[in-house]
Amino acid sequence: MPSLNMKNGLQIKQGGLVHRFVANVQGQTEVQYLNQGRKDQRHSMLHLPQPAEDCLCGPWSLLQAVLILRGWPRSKVIDQQGANASLRRFWQHVHNWCSEGTTDLQMRQLVATLAPAISGDVTAQRSGKRMATLASTAIDFGQVPLVRLSSPTWSHWTTVVGWEQPGTDAQPTALLLLDPNAEAPHLSMFNARLELQSTGKTRPGPTLRYLNGGTWQVSLDSIVVVKPGNTTTSERLA
Repeated sequence: MPSLNMKNGLQIKQGGLVHRFVANVQGQTEVQYLNQGRKDQRHSMLHLPQPAEDCLCGPWSLLQAVLILRGWPRSKVIDQQGANASLRRFWQHVHNWCSEGTTDLQMRQLVATLAPAISGDVTAQRSGKRMATLASTAIDFGQVPLVRLSSPTWSHWTTVVGWEQPGTDAQPTALLLLDPNAEAPHLSMFNARLELQSTGKTRPGPTLRYLNGGTWQVSLDSIVVVKPGNTTTSERLA
């Protein structure tokens, strides 16, 4: 099957619908990232499945951003013993402080454990329009957003891998997600859509819609813009 790899991350569908994706990802049967630690095969599976029994959607979502931005070998990133000093600090912080979920403050601390390889800004944000602007701008600048959503019964982090807009609109109308808490997408670059626009009284706010079924009315809580930093030779994991 032809690759879904797109120049500059741009894909235009029938009817003028525009999708723009983060850099360094491609779609074959599965969504993949550019693995700079592989010499025989330059791309590896990106999706990091969240185990059903844990509450670590925040850490897994952040690690997906790290794979995209740094291209580290997948096996070393998910090794909870820690393949280098940064990852050892990361997993130690996860096990000590994030076993019951990840707050904005804890996410900021997790990003700090992976410095200088990455950096990140955490912003509380409940406006769909502002969230769309922050996320789409980040993607256009080669960064990876994470968003925190909530319902009356749960709070959840997920990775944004793209944005969507009708071709005639300037404002993105949905964010395209690679959610660690959903199964890996096939023949698609994402496994969920966060629809940001209200459609009247029956849908008063954002809607989280999974491609394999399941729809939730959600509130927006915050966004983290994860940025590539500087990595020394000993921290590249290659």
